[in-house]
Amino acid sequence: MNTDNTTPAINVYGSLFSLAQQRTEILSRLLAAKAKTVAIWGAGINGDFVARALLDSPVKIVSFYDRALAGKRILGIPVLPEPDSVKELDAILICMNGPVEAIKRITGICKTSKTTCIQVINIEHGMATTTWTAAAKHHRLDEYAGTMKGQRCFVVGNGPSLNKIDMSRLAGEIVIGSNRCFIGFEKWGVQFPFWGVEDMEVGGWQSEGWKKMRGTVKFVPADMLKFADPNDTDVCPIQLFRTNFTSTYPLFSIYPDLLFSGRTVTYVLLQLAAIMGCSPIYLIGVDFRFTQSNVAPEPHSEVWWQKGKDQNHFDPSYIPEGRFLHQPHLDLQRLAFMSARQSAKLHGFEIFNATPGSALDVFPHVEYASLFTKK
Repeated sequence: MNTDNTTPAINVYGSLFSLAQQRTEILSRLLAAKAKTVAIWGAGINGDFVARALLDSPVKIVSFYDRALAGKRILGIPVLPEPDSVKELDAILICMNGPVEAIKRITGICKTSKTTCIQVINIEHGMATTTWTAAAKHHRLDEYAGTMKGQRCFVVGNGPSLNKIDMSRLAGEIVIGSNRCFIGFEKWGVQFPFWGVEDMEVGGWQSEGWKKMRGTVKFVPADMLKFADPNDTDVCPIQLFRTNFTSTYPLFSIYPDLLFSGRTVTYVLLQLAAIMGCSPIYLIGVDFRFTQSNVAPEPHSEVWWQKGKDQNHFDPSYIPEGRFLHQPHLDLQRLAFMSARQSAKLHGFEIFNATPGSALDVFPHVEYASLFTKK
């Protein structure tokens, strides 16, 4: 039984993925927690799917919990009323897409019981759908899966610390940038081979800039393709599941079928690097601190308006005055990075933070300059 009662719920893959992928991911999480006896909370389609995925595994499913179906049996497993304590179990798998308050209540029971809690959501409920009319002309993410296995990669945040390192050293490296990183290409003397975007609103007003990039593969969420040039053959559509998690780890994908949001585009870039097989992955420009001196929060909103020069990115014109950004929620970003760290451990790739002076303590720190020392 897990003795860490501060462990938040962990989201893993839902039914969009194959049974084999589902089994591998959930079982990896359960074995990492040394769980032998588990119960599934929710006896609907998701619960049935997960139970089938774990049949004949080393983990024993002792029961389902479902108020509406209590008294029945599924796959020979009894369905019980919802309990107030789960101390006798090693783990709970939450397999319901219930209201936030219901999920919080269940995770609270797990925390009190010091029982590992893993949330499995139905991915199909959050999928964006779109028709990319020129898709045949464009890249596909599965074309990149595993193509850079074992090669190092740099994932670039856009913090002020980029001005403290020699960015020209990234020439010839596998680099994934985002958002308005392209305004630094001329200064740095290097253009990144890969680029990604996540934020719908910010990505929208930035689109006139990133549409002009040529020779950089652009990973664009399906619901943002409306901002892309349909004749741009550098575009690679991705399917991104957007979720406003508040107290659980977000999902982290190593599969090209679907990626997950994590309150920062850097989280999406880490998934892209993992899908391509990169290891080690080095973070740079992830300062993980934010000053409000030149922003004006909008009352009762997560929108902040830029007032004066931008002090939170590598260029003072990064977010022009009068444009808006979203409240960064560093606490939730940290949860996302913790999920990435856990997935890296489970799947055998490494993530390091090479950002000078970074406040992010989730990954081991390394000195950027040392990565280019000649042997």
